[in-house]
Amino acid sequence: MDAALPLSEVHVATGLPPSDVESASAEIRAVFASMAAERVPDDLDFVQEGTALGACLRESRLDLAGHVYSSFRVREIFFLNELSAVVRCSVDLPRSGASSRSSSGPRRQTERAGFVLEGRAVRQDGRWLMERGTFCDLVGRAGVQCPPLRAR
Repeated sequence: MDAALPLSEVHVATGLPPSDVESASAEIRAVFASMAAERVPDDLDFVQEGTALGACLRESRLDLAGHVYSSFRVREIFFLNELSAVVRCSVDLPRSGASSRSSSGPRRQTERAGFVLEGRAVRQDGRWLMERGTFCDLVGRAGVQCPPLRAR
């Protein structure tokens, strides 16, 4: 993935976008921002098949000193069709830098680490959701594995 290229140059639409692109984009932005919410329920209603995934998000935050996805910004949305979109996000993670000593004692510097993620959003039952694979990729970056889907 080349983060410098617009998503429209990397992906091909398979149908028409939603009739209200602005509203759909706002809903997708809110869904992806839910990754940084302070309170994490057991079931993540913003994730496709999100039952029991709250534990994964909480564990990923512990593995990254409680700071996972401290800044989660949707940079671009490209609608493949009215039910699917590609979403490019910038994800910042606080990272402790080397300690330095000043005249008043030790001081810890903090710098930002992060990455650009290309994920998916899907529309199900009249609402936009983060695709489960995208969620699992995000928490996987903290070494957390999503449980397998239960058989239906």
